[in-house]
Amino acid sequence: SANVGSGSVQIVNRTGEILDSLAVHLYPNYPVLAKDIKPLELPGEILVNQQPVTVTKTLSDSLLFLQLDKPLQPGEQAKIEFGLKLEITTFGNLPEDVWVLRSPIPMIGVRDNGAWQQDNCSYCLDYVYSQAANFQISLTLPADWQIASNLDQTNILGADNDDIPLTHVLSSGNTPVRDIAIVTSPRLQEESRTFGDVDIKVFTLAGEDEVDIPALEQIFSTAEESLRLFSDYFGSYPYRRLNLVILPGVGASGEGYPGMVFLYVKKDAKNLSFLVAREIARQWWYGAVGNDIYLEPWLNESLAEYSAVFYLEQDAGLKASEARLQGYRNDMQVLSLSTGKDWKVGSSVLDFPDLDSYDTV
Repeated sequence: SANVGSGSVQIVNRTGEILDSLAVHLYPNYPVLAKDIKPLELPGEILVNQQPVTVTKTLSDSLLFLQLDKPLQPGEQAKIEFGLKLEITTFGNLPEDVWVLRSPIPMIGVRDNGAWQQDNCSYCLDYVYSQAANFQISLTLPADWQIASNLDQTNILGADNDDIPLTHVLSSGNTPVRDIAIVTSPRLQEESRTFGDVDIKVFTLAGEDEVDIPALEQIFSTAEESLRLFSDYFGSYPYRRLNLVILPGVGASGEGYPGMVFLYVKKDAKNLSFLVAREIARQWWYGAVGNDIYLEPWLNESLAEYSAVFYLEQDAGLKASEARLQGYRNDMQVLSLSTGKDWKVGSSVLDFPDLDSYDTV
């Protein structure tokens, strides 16, 4: 179904350069995701400081360049206004009544070495390279649909009438984030705990059986211990919340967003604690400490993996962590022998031929 709205972006030119264009990413249209459709469109004119601008599209309409009639000087502000149309699609094993919105709004690009970054990767599942920003979203849904997000729900409009849709106002508050993730469904249910000043919530889907009571306790326990361990060694947890959303999966995999984690698991999934710890580690290595995920992906991928091994050592002992490290060494040896190449950890995503080799290194 198509959902229509409008939006605006306020930007300050902190590049130190005079800008004659602005780059805007529509990440749902990223080529590796949107092969046949373009889920996110900006219909009508796009205005910058109330003036229409010429738009150039590239990368399957996932990257727009807004040509400015009046260049933006260092320190100056610009306001971008646009219509917004989002086609809701389901991915993988997700039921039709579960909507997962990843990076669902336009995001300003990153400028590096005098140019807007526009790298593209044909196999990458991590593709958002953005600056931290403050976000506010209003989302109107049927009254019985619930929301899990990495943004705070600051208001619900229309709550006095059960027969009309509700508008949920979501905001990042005073804590800038690099990306937005929202899950909404009439079957969303939650369990919550607190760890110090952090609210931990685990969201599951009513009617699904991926997580039983012992697994739910394991997820909470791992989340609390990961927060304690990583905060002690890497610095305080950077957000007010940690939301973990359990979604149907064929194995065990995850996605990390600032303040939020998706866990795609099946019943009795193996290595659940390791998966949870690794995705929570991304709160530091990607969320708090940003990097160019195309040119230097090891700064988030390798450090998140290392952090999970560190958790494993504290949780299950040195023998368990050494066994996993040896598995990594074995995989690297097989890859080097099969490709005849000595791979380097600090490689760009553009150096790898496929996802398997990228994951191994």
